[in-house]
Amino acid sequence: MLRKELLSRVTAFFGDDGAERLQSGLVVVVGLGGVGSHMSNMLVRSGVREVRLIDFDQVSLSSLNRHACATMEDVGRSKAVVLQKFLHTVAPWCNIEAVTEMFRGSEADRLLAAGSDGKPPAYVVDCIDDVSTKAELIAYCRSHGLNIIASLGAGAKADPTRLRIAPLSDCINDPLASKIKWKLKKHGVAAEDVMCVFSIEKPQCNLLPLDDDQVASPQDFGAVDYLRLRIMPVLGTSPAIFGQAMASFVLCNMAGKEYIPEACERLSKNLKHKLKEMLKRNEIDRGGSGGLDINIDDDDVEFIVQLVWQGRCCLTGKRFGGHAPLVLTRWNSHLPVCPYNLILMIQTSANLMLKPENIGADGVPTCYPPHIVEKIKARLDWAKTLCGDEDDYLVYGSCGLQSTSASSAKLDNSFLSRPLRDSLAPVAGAMAIALILGILVGRNK
Repeated sequence: MLRKELLSRVTAFFGDDGAERLQSGLVVVVGLGGVGSHMSNMLVRSGVREVRLIDFDQVSLSSLNRHACATMEDVGRSKAVVLQKFLHTVAPWCNIEAVTEMFRGSEADRLLAAGSDGKPPAYVVDCIDDVSTKAELIAYCRSHGLNIIASLGAGAKADPTRLRIAPLSDCINDPLASKIKWKLKKHGVAAEDVMCVFSIEKPQCNLLPLDDDQVASPQDFGAVDYLRLRIMPVLGTSPAIFGQAMASFVLCNMAGKEYIPEACERLSKNLKHKLKEMLKRNEIDRGGSGGLDINIDDDDVEFIVQLVWQGRCCLTGKRFGGHAPLVLTRWNSHLPVCPYNLILMIQTSANLMLKPENIGADGVPTCYPPHIVEKIKARLDWAKTLCGDEDDYLVYGSCGLQSTSASSAKLDNSFLSRPLRDSLAPVAGAMAIALILGILVGRNK
């Protein structure tokens, strides 16, 4: 009964089947500092029953500003053991394995071995801050078909609104990301294939300089010889938010309630205007009546570009920028212009649909590879499920999901159910603290 009540809100959110999936999968968390400890904390509190915690390091005084559960009494103790003991006080029925050991590629088969049910880990969570070790972990998971999400640098960052969940290839303003891309290339792993949590905020400060003693005898400092010795300043809220975001992504994927993260920047008013004008021009070129038949506003453009197509060409994956601009164009010529019948692609590719011989009897273009056509259809079907009826679809506006039906033009908060609000509460709390701290020290932008 206690377990059922503890997980009642999570079960209400994911449903019985989703909650059961969470309880039947093993998650391996590698790196138990600020990011990894918050990540692990939310996994157990949300119903994951088997967790393997891996970290060679001990709790230090300086790490208490960002750790999820460590106290003064834990200083000097194994991070893995401290976290294991704490999580058992929250959910004593969980199988939590503490491994006080550094991850090495040579030991990956053992450290990432199957769980108690004999199945491979449902997810591996990379919260390591050492480049070489991080690359070894990611490369192993990719080559062995294990789901993995990686955290990039949370240090020297403060703005929670700049957080992104996206492929490593999309990461900017992160020195760690550049090094990881280079390392992974040596392992034959493409940056596009690695899902990450990162911040696009520019670092607010630099690594601290070494003092005279550290310069004179660097071998006498640091837990491991080849790990970074210089210290990165950290605002404790940032690792917490990174960890919470990773937990949300992993939990929703394990429970079968995946979401598509919004990874691109909000569109400027000028760009949205250009996209609408180019859409009208394309409609005229295709023999339509131009703007007379188009009922697309700025919120619709935001929804289509950001949420449906992630700011990428549906054919090539190319993002905005460069000499080949992306445009919105109608997919099925038999259907009206609406959010679930518009695709984003480069203009030269869109021009192929101007030729009648490239359009099939069903109104769908025949000039693109079949596997691309199927992907586009699937994506548009997904968009239609979000939009609902043609006269009452949902758009992604600046305030969230908003109904555009004539009978309900106000914000639709039905998606903010109580279980979902509860699951977002730790993130909201950390974001609020980050904002308050920024204001207090005068760093708010």
